[in-house]
Amino acid sequence: MRARTMTLDKVRSKGLRVLSRELGPYNFIRFLQQFEQGQGDYTKEREGRFGRWKVGDISRELKKQHK
Repeated sequence: MRARTMTLDKVRSKGLRVLSRELGPYNFIRFLQQFEQGQGDYTKEREGRFGRWKVGDISRELKKQHK
């Protein structure tokens, strides 16, 4: 039996499809996040974007803009 050779792009694409199907969307994302280091300071960025807003404040504002 001879193994089929795929390009690295095809291997990656097929691997991601299999992982997504087997793990489901939530666990698939969790799996991928293990390899993403990220950068910056999320807490500072969040405070810079939203200041001292609470979740309820943001939710109300989004609802107002949606109407």
